[in-house]
Amino acid sequence: MSITRIMPEVRSNNVEVTHDFYTNTLGLIVDIEEGNFLMMSSPANTSAELMVNDNGFTGLPPSFAVDVGTVEQLQQMYQAVTAQGRPMVEPLADKPWGIRRFSILDPHGVRITVVSHIEIEEPFGTS
Repeated sequence: MSITRIMPEVRSNNVEVTHDFYTNTLGLIVDIEEGNFLMMSSPANTSAELMVNDNGFTGLPPSFAVDVGTVEQLQQMYQAVTAQGRPMVEPLADKPWGIRRFSILDPHGVRITVVSHIEIEEPFGTS
């Protein structure tokens, strides 16, 4: 398995205020906006990314996401984590914005969301 990028995720109970701060103060741009989920990046370096999510306003632990590159690698990691008996915080699922993911907790309670990109039939938000 190889991790292609690591993305911090900010939990927000007011995504609009968080959006304004990161765009107006830090100059990030919004790449994906779906409800209370944002994927933001630096216009100078699009691999410098930040995710913002309200997660239904539930108190989730601090978190970050790791991109493993391919669906096959994601499936291998999911099988390994399941075989180790690690509890799932979020089961393996496809998201309409083009990722497949699952989430686990590390030994210190940090949520790690493991993702890979998938093909979607039509661009999200066009129907």
